[in-house]
Amino acid sequence: QLKVELAKEAAAAEAADAAARPSGGAATGGAPVGGASATNPVAEAAAAAAAVNPDSQWTHTVVPLAPNQGREVKLVMPKGARAEYEWSVAGGKVNYDMHGDSTGAPNSYFSYKKGTGAEGDAGSLVAEFDGAHGWFWRNRGTELVNVTLRTRGAYTELKKMY
Repeated sequence: QLKVELAKEAAAAEAADAAARPSGGAATGGAPVGGASATNPVAEAAAAAAAVNPDSQWTHTVVPLAPNQGREVKLVMPKGARAEYEWSVAGGKVNYDMHGDSTGAPNSYFSYKKGTGAEGDAGSLVAEFDGAHGWFWRNRGTELVNVTLRTRGAYTELKKMY
């Protein structure tokens, strides 16, 4: 987590420096024209993601689950990026698997945690690698349930995998 905090500080400093520079001369991704970046790529990715979904803004996603149905939601994140989350279930309980799938290596899977008969969870997710990180929920009950997911932090995209 120390690396993530340092990356955030570096990204904030870079953003402040960029804001102070006159416009023109740098590409719109924060990297110098010509390709090579002089800053930490994790910090750049975290800064770019934070600009898309700032820490002060929560994204709300409702995932309906019929009996025996499973659905997945993923956050696309660079290695070391951090996202906060909260999810709760209305109408019952679910089984879940919070995990990540790498975009760069075949068969790369990391399990953050799993649970059965859960009514919700909250915490922070720090990406173990570049890829899609999130939740798979399954409703083992006999009635429709709705999972409400709230997220914020350093991710570039929220994907509903259904």
